[in-house]
Amino acid sequence: MRLETDDTETRDLVERYVARLALPTDRLRVTTDRAAFARWLGRRVPSSLGGAYAYLPSAGEHAILINLARIDRAQPRAVEVVVVEELIHMRDRLDGDLRRHARHGYDRIATRVAEVSGASLEEIRSCLLPVKRRELRYRYVCPSCGHEVRRRVRGTWSCARCSPRFNPRFVLRLVPSGPVAPAQGVAAVAPAVAATGSTLGNRLGAEGAEVRVGAGSSAEDD
Repeated sequence: MRLETDDTETRDLVERYVARLALPTDRLRVTTDRAAFARWLGRRVPSSLGGAYAYLPSAGEHAILINLARIDRAQPRAVEVVVVEELIHMRDRLDGDLRRHARHGYDRIATRVAEVSGASLEEIRSCLLPVKRRELRYRYVCPSCGHEVRRRVRGTWSCARCSPRFNPRFVLRLVPSGPVAPAQGVAAVAPAVAATGSTLGNRLGAEGAEVRVGAGSSAEDD
């Protein structure tokens, strides 16, 4: 097992639950470094994730992120439930169960985490720190209909009011900073690159990695 962390609690928990879930370790990578996990996947990983599991088909390996920066370590079992959840995702894949999360903290995965770890559902649901939402810094406008959209990051989008699919004719234009009216349609944009789902989970990375988002996923990227 390739265990990349200096955190003693994480190391002890991974070793304990790998044994309890009877997981093979010859092709398992675990890290607490989000940048390292992103390199393994070949793409960016949102800072809002508490943890994530991915199968890397090109290497035939299982990869797990335990994002300690997002875990509320004031909660005694917070790291434990994140570790258990990601290892359960690995166990499921090995058993041929590729079902997605229904709702973090409220679905069958949460129930299994509680059964395996002995933690309560409330402990599972409160294991992460609150996500800090960043200011909507950038204002974009549709050159066709004039619809305004505010975004937290720069990017390329087209107006979803003018075309439900990305259309270069309706690419939103960045306008100079200044007083901005209350946002009315942050979601009314069509991304330049199509993505499946609203979170990181079950999208395909550069090397075709199947990713399952861990505890407390959020659509907020950094």
